Amino acid sequence: MSRQDQSEMDPLARKALERLLKSADKHEAGAAVRRPALTDSALSEYRELRGLKAKEDFEAVMAYAQAEGAIMARRPRRDPQGLIERIELIDVVKLASILGKVPHAVRVQSARQTLASRLGEHPILNDVLSSWERLKKIRGTGPDAAANWDMACDVITYCQSQVALGATETPVRDASARLFKDSKRIEALVPCLDVLLVGNIDDDARPEAEVLQELGLYREPQPARLAGNIVVRRERGTFPLDRPYGALPPSTVLGLGSMPSQVLNTAS
Repeated sequence: MSRQDQSEMDPLARKALERLLKSADKHEAGAAVRRPALTDSALSEYRELRGLKAKEDFEAVMAYAQAEGAIMARRPRRDPQGLIERIELIDVVKLASILGKVPHAVRVQSARQTLASRLGEHPILNDVLSSWERLKKIRGTGPDAAANWDMACDVITYCQSQVALGATETPVRDASARLFKDSKRIEALVPCLDVLLVGNIDDDARPEAEVLQELGLYREPQPARLAGNIVVRRERGTFPLDRPYGALPPSTVLGLGSMPSQVLNTAS
């Protein structure tokens, strides 16, 4: 099914098939015993439809999914033209494809391949993968975030090499820019880094500064941006602000040497 066909799919039919896919993921993960199927209660919205066209649109999607080998739509034996009373899963991969999705088990397998080379150095990743298999997220991440965990491993390797070279303190954004050409990437990886460093998926999250410190990283304070016709008292003297604005380390600003008539705070 093309992306256009997926976007134009009857909303109620999509909702039903997505529910079936979710049930299939739970069954595959061992979180549900019953084989994935939609029965009367799950099909109640369809059965309560008033308009003929609405029912036909729903049934057309189910007919297509059945023709593709994804599902089996069951109708009453004594009334072959009656309303669908049960929808059974036949092939989860085909069902996911119709919906433009990927089955959870396939996503976990892809994550396992991404992290395979890291398991020896960071065995805690086995616990992460096992949790994902059971539909449990770790620090808010699922198998689709495997690349983040892979990058976090790179960060640890890089930082350990820097410490070995004697660089015990490195600005985190400098390190991030060198590694990923993105000065804020490492900060986004802190939840993953924390788990990898502690070696336990159940520990409480530590403060960002503590995690970075363990890696020999630190956050530089952001400069205070000031603008206006004022005089600023600083550690090295009292000077008028440059135009159009000045960016100063907050710790060096002692106060104002003149009194502004108004103050505008643009901090978000």
